[in-house]
Amino acid sequence: MTHELDDARYIAFTSFRVNGTSVNTPVWIVQFDDGYAFTTEAEAHKVRRIRNNPRVTVAVSDYRGNIAPNATVYSATAHELNASDVMRVEKLVSRKYRVGRVLLAVYELVEKVLHPRRQSADGAIKFILD
Repeated sequence: MTHELDDARYIAFTSFRVNGTSVNTPVWIVQFDDGYAFTTEAEAHKVRRIRNNPRVTVAVSDYRGNIAPNATVYSATAHELNASDVMRVEKLVSRKYRVGRVLLAVYELVEKVLHPRRQSADGAIKFILD
């Protein structure tokens, strides 16, 4: 595993639209099996993009997704995880990001109140560095 990513609080997860345009998303990551993983909504745009093109890049970033100066940009291959793996990733993320998970739970509650029709099925993405 890559030490730089192991210690990162956030990474910029870059996936690609069908037309090739890159989309940078800041995510929390955890080591997972032979790669890294993060949680997301099952129907998030980044999930749809990796269904079309599993090639992604990742780099250490700030909470806005701005890639850190001198950070290495890694090529990787991403895929969705099954339900049992999603639960494993959620537990790992909860351990690594304790305070952040509390804030995220509050945000999700507010979202459910403001947007009750939105479905927020849990999902997770795993990526393996090339």
